[in-house]
Formats: sequence, C-alpha cells, structure tokens
Amino acid sequence: MPSSAPTRTASVVVRAVAVFVMTTGLVGAGSWVPTQSRDEAATVSAVTRTWAQLGQMLQNVDVVHALFYATMKVWLDVVGISTLTLRAPSAVACGLAAGLVVVLGSLLFTPRAGLLAGLVMAVCPRVTLVGTEGRSGAWFTAAAVLLVVLVVLSARRPSALWVLPVALATALVGGLHVYSALMLPVLVVWLWAPPDPEGRPRRILRLGLPPGRWPALVGLLLGAVPVVVLAWRARGQQAQVDWIDPPTPESLAKIATEPLAPLNGLWAVLCWAMAAAGLVWLSRHRKGRRGTTFLLVGWAVVPGLALITVSAVWTPLYSQRYLAFCVGALAVLAGGGIASVRRRWLAFCLAAALPLAGTTTYRDQRTVDAWDSWGQIAAVVAYRGNPGDAVIDYPLVSAITVSYPGALGTGPVLNAGADRLSRHYLWDDRLPLSAVEPRLRGVQRLWYLSPVADEAQRTLEIRRLRELGFSGDLLERSDAEQTWLFTRTAAQAERGDLLLRTPR
Repeated sequence: MPSSAPTRTASVVVRAVAVFVMTTGLVGAGSWVPTQSRDEAATVSAVTRTWAQLGQMLQNVDVVHALFYATMKVWLDVVGISTLTLRAPSAVACGLAAGLVVVLGSLLFTPRAGLLAGLVMAVCPRVTLVGTEGRSGAWFTAAAVLLVVLVVLSARRPSALWVLPVALATALVGGLHVYSALMLPVLVVWLWAPPDPEGRPRRILRLGLPPGRWPALVGLLLGAVPVVVLAWRARGQQAQVDWIDPPTPESLAKIATEPLAPLNGLWAVLCWAMAAAGLVWLSRHRKGRRGTTFLLVGWAVVPGLALITVSAVWTPLYSQRYLAFCVGALAVLAGGGIASVRRRWLAFCLAAALPLAGTTTYRDQRTVDAWDSWGQIAAVVAYRGNPGDAVIDYPLVSAITVSYPGALGTGPVLNAGADRLSRHYLWDDRLPLSAVEPRLRGVQRLWYLSPVADEAQRTLEIRRLRELGFSGDLLERSDAEQTWLFTRTAAQAERGDLLLRTPR
C-alpha cells in the first residue's frame, strides 16, 4: 500500500527533474525524422513573416494560435528554422508536462505514485506524438498540468499571492488552445470541496467558498477573461475547423482510446485499467483527499463529453487530437493505481507493460512519413522530374513548398494565384485549371498534385488534360494526395495549343 507520509519537497523536485530530462530525451529522440506536417507548414508560414504581416494574417485566420505563433517566431528568429528547431520546444514541453505530473501525483497521492505517474506520462503515445510536431499540442498539455498543480497548491497553502500565478496559467492554457478552457469548470467546482489535510468535513456557505480558497477562484476567473475575448474574436474564423467531421459511431467508439493512445488501443486499455485501480485506492483513502476523484475524473472526461455534445447539437468541433490536455489526469490516476499494488514484482510488471505496449507506436511515430507523405512526393519529383517541369497543385498539397521550398522543383506553378503574404493568409491562392488553361501552351511535362478528397475536380481536370494531348501516370498515392506526371510530345503540344484557341 502506498505510504501516507507527507510529501518531501526536495525528493519530489529531484524526481520531477529526472523525469523531465528523461521524457525530453525520449520524446526528442528521432523527432526530426518525420517530414513536417501540414500543420507545421502553417507554423512555418506564420513565423516567416514580419510582425506586421503576422498581425494582418491573424485578422483572417488562426487568431486562436496567436500566442503560439508569436512565441515560435521569437524562438525561430534566433535559432533558425529546421525540422529539429521547429520541434524542440514541443519535446521540452512534453518533458515539462511529465515533470509536473510527478509533482501533481505526489500532491494528490504519494511521492511514489507521483513518480510512476510521470513515467506513465512519458511513454503515453499521445505525448510522444505531440512532441514530434511543431504545434501547440505539447504546450497546452503541459500548461494544463501546470494550472492544476497551482490550483491544488493554492488549496493546500492558502495565500492571496496565488491569484496572479493561477490567472497567468489560466490565460496561458486558454491562449494556447481555447478548447483547454473546458477544464476550468471542473477546477471551479472542485474548489468548493478542496482536500483537508486532517480529513475534517468543511462547512460550506450556500454561496461561499471554504476559507482560503478565494485566491484560486479569483485567479481562474481573471485568467478566463482574455480566453473569452480570444474565443469571441475567433468566432468569425470558424472556417478553419471546417475539416472536422460530425461525430460518427466509429469515432465515438474510440473516444476513450484515441485521445490517449492514437492507433494503440492496447496501451489505452492498460492505462484505463490502472486508472481504475487508482480510483479504487482513492475510495479507500479519502482522508486529506476530498474531491480528488472528482478533480481527476472531471479533468479526464468532461472536456471530451462537452466537445461531443456541442458537435452533436451545433457544429462539429470534436477532434481527438484536441484532448491531449486531458492526458495528465489519467497519468496521475494510473500512477496511483500502480503504486497501490502491494506486491512489488506485480507493480513492476504493470509499470513495464505500458512502455512495452507503446514500443510499436513509438517506432511508427518516428518514420519519415509518420505525419505526411511529403518526403515520398519530393523523392518522386526528384527522381522523375526534369528542371523546369511545370506544376499544378492545390492548397492542401502546395503547403509542401512552405516547409520544403525546392520539393516540387524549380518549374512554374501554372495555377498560382495571389501569394500568401499579399492575401494575408497561410497559403498561396490556387486557381482551377479552367482559369489558367492558356498557361499550358508549350508545356510538355506537367506535375499534377491533387488532394484525394477533390475527386470530382480531379476527374474533370485530368479529362481536359488528356484532351489537350497529355498522357498521365499516377506515381504516388497517399491517404491525403495523389501525384501525377503528365507528358506530351512537341507535336501533341502544338495540337493541344490549337484546342486552347477554340472556344469550348
């Protein structure tokens, strides 16, 4: 049974630092191998602007990522842009999240449970995934744990000085991702039943808080103000979540596994089982831990249920990747569950089961095409392409040239519209083939890159290219895009140019 001895601050700090270092190294190892994702291309597109241009872009899109983009711009302006520097802050954030979980587990359970919780966090497939992407996922995951730690400490050691740290942490969580604010109601309700070191019941006024709890509440409310302003400002940019599909029975069936361990149901089941053991231990050791069950279960479950509900009755907002900030709650419960096992050999086996179950996922997350198949596209173009080959691509695919400017060769992009800087948007504009057919005159080799989902447009455009004398081969197909190479002889190009002069 876990010891109930008071937490030794120095020991907890040492363990937290050790887990931080270990997790940063584990998550960071090989994080530079996968080609950059489309979302990372958005990061690159945003930070490779002047501050004025970035401000103009945020007026049109991605204002919810303003804090993340601003911070990344400062960082990348100093160290330069590469896949490693783009992802290094995420790896550090994952280490910070795991280290803070050690602290939180020590506060809510025991120091041993805290250490085990940090190790669970370190090998969580969702954590090892967000640490390999230059986006805010790892950041708001760490910020969420930080906020809970501060609120719990404020309840344990009441002081008016907690107002500012809690307010800043609240604004940080919501500023990194608005959806993270869904955990705030759980914290507010929890403040009405905080843990009592002596296990005594609290007398709660009808509209009041237990003594000493108001600083945390005031901090949460103050910090929520800029988050509400940000959400209100972003209401006109809902087009940026148009890609989210309505909840389906398949997606709902994975709500307990995918946010925690994408493509690894075994790991998720093991973690939930250990978390259940942690809940059993809490039910038997309530002294000094009032409200802990509500805090951790609410943090783990309420945001996901809220997003599912909103998606069902209003507009699709639920995405499993957006719930990474809930992982810390399950890690703490799982750590407590493992620590509650009396037989140490069995506890060791349970602790070892999680990293073993996550090995395959960890390996797959560090392959070249773990995020996107841009590396394959670039390799195909490099192998089959000639200098000056013309290109037709579309925004979903053309984002590749933001992260890898030379990936599609040096030839002209025939359907290029306004560039991303002049239109104050993430991506360059791309015109349909029908609007740029005159640009095909004299072209004998053409790369055609189309999102898989645009089947109707692709069918019509390929048919037209064949009418103009092009013969095409599908060279590469991934889950997201198709890569075609069209060629025609000089004679075919001459005949096709005649058709361009004939009204259709």
